Amino acid sequence: MGKKPLLSIIVPIYKVERYLKKCIDSILEQDFSDFELILVDDGSPDKCGAICDEYAQLDSRIQVIHKSNGGLSSARNAALDIVQGKYISFIDSDDYISTDFYEANIRHLQEHPDIDMVVATIAIEEEKSGAKRPYLNNLASCTKQGKESINGFLWSKYFLLLQSGVYRSSAWHNIRFPLGMVYEDSYVLPSLAENLTKISISGIGTYFYLKREGSITSSRDAKKMKDAMKVAFVTLDYLKQYPKSHIYNHRLLGYISLLLKNRSLLTKREYTSLMEQLRTYPLDRKSILFSNSTGWKEKAFSLIAKLI
Repeated sequence: MGKKPLLSIIVPIYKVERYLKKCIDSILEQDFSDFELILVDDGSPDKCGAICDEYAQLDSRIQVIHKSNGGLSSARNAALDIVQGKYISFIDSDDYISTDFYEANIRHLQEHPDIDMVVATIAIEEEKSGAKRPYLNNLASCTKQGKESINGFLWSKYFLLLQSGVYRSSAWHNIRFPLGMVYEDSYVLPSLAENLTKISISGIGTYFYLKREGSITSSRDAKKMKDAMKVAFVTLDYLKQYPKSHIYNHRLLGYISLLLKNRSLLTKREYTSLMEQLRTYPLDRKSILFSNSTGWKEKAFSLIAKLI
């Protein structure tokens, strides 16, 4: 049996023939080389499967899984079941990464065994124009330790993508993505948060997120709204351990607002049932009203949210 790779990189693939080579090339061109690359062809009807096989013939670090179409969660889960690395990274097949994405961040994880996750910077690339911009100018390098600090980061505007993280494999040992759901990343976030003891925010490496027109999450319909509410309840059930924390109360208000804005997508019975369930969660208005990070609109909304 050969030496196990230090890092397992998971790439789920479906109908991305136009973008796939750029994604794979960005991984193979890394300064860091001790990895296995698991390409999961999720029954893609185009040439993606053939492209994966071509790359696998050229590089022994590549393993290809061909499976019937089951969706993004199913593809990621298939790879999670066979990973060998001490660390894990998820890359979407229409995105790509800078050549320095792994080397320094993996070294940081090796040198600090108490850190479970390193978060790299994110850049947004517009598909139509090709223009690139940093996401929120990102964060200064720092460490988040303790559940409230970790939660405050994971559910903040600064943590946009699970894919921007490099993780210790143990953080994912008991986690699998839910099948048939949109917002699957957000759904598993409470389970991931529970497994993390320390996060490092890195200033090294960039994840390039391709903002595509007509992407799954950009449109609105009843199923997406119901999935969003599933995320809301699993998130609130976790965060309510800290009922006076700003992030819990901020998220509760956000979910109430989201449901109000999208009530036309649901039947009256569905809307009423979901709103009644949201009302069962306690709201600590002081955490919103006296927070320096809360805008006046949210402060005003906190005064009436439970009355709606």
